[in-house]
Amino acid sequence: MTTSQNITYFLCGGTGINIGKALKAASRTPANKEANFVGLDSSGANSPDDLFPVEYITRAGSADQLARGSGKVKGANYEKAPAFVAQVLAKHKPSSFNVIVCNTAGGTGSMLGTLVARAIAKQGLPVFFQKVSDFTSTKEMENAVGTLRSNANQTAKNQLDIPICFLHNKNTVDKTRGEVNNEVVERLNLASLFFTETNGEMDYADISNFLAYSRHSNIPAALSEVSFYDQDSVKLFKGKTPVAVASLFLSSDDVIPVFEGTSYRTTGVFAEGTQLPKGLTQLHMVLDHGEALEKLEAEIQKLDDHKAEQATTYVKQKDVSVGADDNGMCL
Repeated sequence: MTTSQNITYFLCGGTGINIGKALKAASRTPANKEANFVGLDSSGANSPDDLFPVEYITRAGSADQLARGSGKVKGANYEKAPAFVAQVLAKHKPSSFNVIVCNTAGGTGSMLGTLVARAIAKQGLPVFFQKVSDFTSTKEMENAVGTLRSNANQTAKNQLDIPICFLHNKNTVDKTRGEVNNEVVERLNLASLFFTETNGEMDYADISNFLAYSRHSNIPAALSEVSFYDQDSVKLFKGKTPVAVASLFLSSDDVIPVFEGTSYRTTGVFAEGTQLPKGLTQLHMVLDHGEALEKLEAEIQKLDDHKAEQATTYVKQKDVSVGADDNGMCL
């Protein structure tokens, strides 16, 4: 059973909760204004400011004591996580569209996000990720690569065997966390224009099959990054043809073919009264196929190189214990 709202945001970890607060404050579409929001976390350090409920995982071996965070260790709260996710989804039912927001580089959101996706997908409902990655430290690089690998694994025949579609933003030295979060909010506002049943000529099955493009074709499921193009940027597109395209226009008379050769295409008309960004007359949401994995492989190589460099930079300190007592004291 799903909720009556079209979208539920599952906000995993501190990044998910912070973006949830920002989105609640800056929702520009009816779908986002009416969406459900629920947080999942492993400590009370990330407040939702009473904007939405947050469910907290408890400590291993305890039924009521809250966990005390993960400290960027993804396995810290994994033991209780599958049962915790099942309890959350029993209390907060998934919707027609389910967006999982998390940071790939942390210890809690990165782990819970994948488990939430697995549980919802097993109910036959669409899942969609908004990920934020950080490659500043070795541990963050390790977590981010591991999270993306875990997501890629879900596309395999012996796992979910569905595409994992995601928006991806990165924390970088030239942007504050707030600036990145604002970019995420704007992209989620764009995505929500498609995650509704109020558009003309584009129904729920159209978008559901778009996100699960392998379901009715011989195209294998893959890790598929999402990009947006408007009427101007679509003309400048160069590269591999996207595997799936969803396009919205001002009217049915304005519909034109774009990205010829794609495997799956659906078109529609913006819902009447939709407040669009200034000057927007077309919006195309496209999925890649394979490029995301190529980027992941590059990050894996970068991580291996970084670890090799650190092995020569941070070496075991010299033993200076000669003459010290049993407590290590030199008197």
